[in-house]
Amino acid sequence: METPQNSHDSANDESFLHDHHDELSSRPHRNKSKRKYWMVQVRTNEGEIKERGLMVKEIYDLPLGDKVVIPFDGNQPSATDVDGLLGGFLGRLAADSKMFPICFENWHLVLNNYKNRAWNDVIKAKLWWDPIYETAAKVYMMKDIGKKWKENRLKLFYTYYDDKKSRDENVKNPPLSIPEIEKCAKGILKIDPNSRLITLVDLKN
Repeated sequence: METPQNSHDSANDESFLHDHHDELSSRPHRNKSKRKYWMVQVRTNEGEIKERGLMVKEIYDLPLGDKVVIPFDGNQPSATDVDGLLGGFLGRLAADSKMFPICFENWHLVLNNYKNRAWNDVIKAKLWWDPIYETAAKVYMMKDIGKKWKENRLKLFYTYYDDKKSRDENVKNPPLSIPEIEKCAKGILKIDPNSRLITLVDLKN
């Protein structure tokens, strides 16, 4: 029996994923297991379930409407091969500063329109789960993205901030891979000495 699909506008999926394919599919991500691919189930646009090996970047190359099946066990994904693939997929999203700008003091302040765009236009376009787990899936995945987003901001800070240089000198050397350089430089060039978290800085001050 065919399982209902997630409701989504396929035309919007195709347009968004086409526009962001290069950034999303080429973004480097290191997984701890160093596996090249995972054996997972893919649900085709016709509702057929097929098993195949997938690398994280290959998720973006799936035919429009084909989605990786994410089995849930209560409030989190089941402990299967797909768990590793999902972690890498969410990690790429979290590290995409066009999808989730780093210029917010913390994850909770990231505007909902960014989160909703990622959820509707990328996650639901490429992943499938039983609709009864819709709420659990969103809570789990957005929380995981938030954790990875925070880790990525810290990595960027330690990569580009030179303690031997002045703040002004550091501002002139922001990561070129980050869009809206001037704006994002503000969020990467101040660090809280207590929490070691990067916070938004107004360059006018």
